[in-house]
Amino acid sequence: MQAVEDIVHPMCKDAKNGDGKKPFDVFIESHEELVKAGEKWTKDTASTYIAVDSLVLTIMFAAAFAIPGGNN
Repeated sequence: MQAVEDIVHPMCKDAKNGDGKKPFDVFIESHEELVKAGEKWTKDTASTYIAVDSLVLTIMFAAAFAIPGGNN
């Protein structure tokens, strides 16, 4: 979004449409669902990575304290 703001004429940033809304307000309203979907995806991905990370950490911990060659 910053790239678009850099190339838009300053007068156009403050202009209002027929409903009295600025371009930024229209952008935010039209992308609400996309933001919600992104948040859900991020939470789902984070919980998946936490589960996998826990399994890897458990295996690494067990391997670190295992005695090489067994218990002879």
